Amino acid sequence: RGMATLERWLSYDAEADSYNRGRPGYPPRLINECIEQAGLETGARILEIGCGTGQATRSFARLGFHLVCLEPGPNLAKIARKNLHPYPRVTLREERFEDWPPEPESFDLVLAATSIHHVANEVRYIKSAKALKAGGFIAILGNHPGADEPEFRKELDRAYEKWWGQEMSRMYAKQTLE
Repeated sequence: RGMATLERWLSYDAEADSYNRGRPGYPPRLINECIEQAGLETGARILEIGCGTGQATRSFARLGFHLVCLEPGPNLAKIARKNLHPYPRVTLREERFEDWPPEPESFDLVLAATSIHHVANEVRYIKSAKALKAGGFIAILGNHPGADEPEFRKELDRAYEKWWGQEMSRMYAKQTLE
């Protein structure tokens, strides 16, 4: 399962420019809710699993949080470095969460913004929990395009099938609607 997950993750890396242009960000209301629920204060430390090109990262970085971002895709990481350059409190590490040497009890929040499904089941939650300070939180955010708009969802499914094939399209549809 781990290699299939890595291969799927790296398929995004092959299309990093398109991903950067087309991947939706996260609404400020969701980010604020996450911060409020976790009780984060300015300067809190966040570990982000799979930052992509920084869609969620920027929202937290703008608010003064310290982020350690893990991104295994070299092309995604390159764009993320450019996008996150204005934020000196962001550190980007080009590696998988599975390979990251843990920093026990170091983070106030572990963040996975539309990325947790790429991490091997046997480490995703256990390793996240070990990285958290006492009372820390894990936040799993996601974009589920078209979930509340059936006609738009049908259009998305047709586009995914055209570009990714029927099997991948069905797998993505299942994941995004769960």
